[in-house]
Amino acid sequence: MMELLSPWAIALVVFVVGSLGVVWVVGASVVKRHSPEHLPHFYMIIAVVRILILLTMIGGYIFLLSDSKEESKVFALFTMAMYVLMMVITLKIKH
Repeated sequence: MMELLSPWAIALVVFVVGSLGVVWVVGASVVKRHSPEHLPHFYMIIAVVRILILLTMIGGYIFLLSDSKEESKVFALFTMAMYVLMMVITLKIKH
């Protein structure tokens, strides 16, 4: 299943999802330290930004780079799995 994805596609997903996790953890710490009453707003804004970035990345890959329906499915599933893993890790770090 993973042979359908190039190493560059895998590296891109890992980098983007990892970056989103770091932004969430560091941003939440900064907001909590400086303005804890704005923490719910930060969570909502960062959630929308994360989803928009991931959907844009998946859509761009599917429409511009994918060669088959199967490759598109694998990329979307891999991206979502990495996102879930990132959320589990960041929640463990923060709570």
